[in-house]
Amino acid sequence: MHSNSIIAYKDIMETIPPSRQQVMRVIRKRKKITRQDIAEALGWQINSVTGRVTELLNLGLIYESGTKTVNKRPRALLSIAQNIA
Repeated sequence: MHSNSIIAYKDIMETIPPSRQQVMRVIRKRKKITRQDIAEALGWQINSVTGRVTELLNLGLIYESGTKTVNKRPRALLSIAQNIA
């Protein structure tokens, strides 16, 4: 990770609520991850994850980076936005 990206990531993390920070950390650690996998990693209900993901998407901090098929259903993969990754 480039040093400017590390600084940007830390600056952003200081400005967002703790629940969003937790979601961001999981996405950063796993690189590409589904909402369902985030819920499992955090021990949260999917509705809580979906709400935080929507907020982060709207802020432009994460993006949908592809899909993964699970039980014949496509699931969006989430990644940290490239300008802060």
